[in-house]
Amino acid sequence: LGEAGALHALGALLPQLPRASYWKNYAGAVVRRQMDVQVQQDGSYFEQSSYYHAYALDMFLFHAVLEPPDSIYRDKLHKMAAYLNALLGPDRHLPFLGDDDGGRFFHPFGRRDRFARATMATCNAVLTDEWPSISADYQDQAIWWVDCAVQTVAEKSAISEYFPNAGVFVMRSPHSKVIFDAGQFGSGSAGHSHSDTLSLVITAEKEEILIDPGTYTYVGNPKLRDEFRGSAAHNTIRIDELDQADAVSPFRWAHPPQVRVDHWEAGESLDVARAECSNRGIVHRREVRFIKPYAVVVIDDVNGSAGEHIVEQFWHIGSNLAYRFVAEYRFEQLSGWRSPALGKKVGSPVLLFRKKMTLPVRLSTVIALQPDVRIIPVKEDGLVGFDIFIPNQVIHQRWDETPACDNR
Repeated sequence: LGEAGALHALGALLPQLPRASYWKNYAGAVVRRQMDVQVQQDGSYFEQSSYYHAYALDMFLFHAVLEPPDSIYRDKLHKMAAYLNALLGPDRHLPFLGDDDGGRFFHPFGRRDRFARATMATCNAVLTDEWPSISADYQDQAIWWVDCAVQTVAEKSAISEYFPNAGVFVMRSPHSKVIFDAGQFGSGSAGHSHSDTLSLVITAEKEEILIDPGTYTYVGNPKLRDEFRGSAAHNTIRIDELDQADAVSPFRWAHPPQVRVDHWEAGESLDVARAECSNRGIVHRREVRFIKPYAVVVIDDVNGSAGEHIVEQFWHIGSNLAYRFVAEYRFEQLSGWRSPALGKKVGSPVLLFRKKMTLPVRLSTVIALQPDVRIIPVKEDGLVGFDIFIPNQVIHQRWDETPACDNR
């Protein structure tokens, strides 16, 4: 895609060169064909990487600047922009789902943490003034490409959305974002995917509650490559210390899990999503309830083969926010890592529950998104759950104490 985009640009911008017309026509056809191949129907990128999604969107946008697209190409561009906008949410920060190599299609200057925001401003300039942007977002890319008005575009609404091809739920309130990644590994060898199925990323009032630790390295350190893309580096469940797939090489996974989404509802005060991940005879089912804007309830059911298994639940937190996490069991607080950019890693706290257990197992956690929320675990009449105390109200969350035996 990148090579074809560059060749098309040479043909379009330097028509005096001997083969310019051929480059423009041939490479332009390649770019348009890759729009069909690489972009899924919900607008998400086929490698299941949020960073590569923004990277590819810039390439497709640049082609549209040089050659006005037809309605089909333009519709796909719009869907790509809508997906990126959902991932950015109210904090306008791109979560690192999958690989992140730090590359940039067009980068004369501009801060790295604004890359995706610059892409969204360019979408406003090329497509329509629809997505939230401030005037500074236009400086890094849009005004270099097109003659556009530099303006502030306000957000219209906080809509929760499910993107079925990506398998990603984006749950929203005006100032909070909960991303639930229930997607398959990427196509082919899934080279840019991480073992992060059923993981969560959460921000509230622009504060990072749960993070994705990023990538750190591709080939410089094989051990750290596998650690940063492994299940233990994500906010999910790990069984018997095994990733959800087998890491064969730095850019290849074997035996990826089967993933199934079986419930989604979005409402004004409550969003609920449920999905399951199956591999090696183990089924992990996770239900996420976003009680807007106060708390997130996570219910993990693990079932599978007989005998004892090591069950681990990981929470990678944005800062020392352990007080926000309430469960019926004890967490151990560890020192972990996160990578804000390729080649850089910094310390980051991790909460871990780890125990050898006989399946089926149910683990439930509530994550407070506001400081004035109090959470108390309760057990009554064969039901377990939590009472969530918010200003002037108590929200009761209950479910059966024992998960059903289900080996699908």
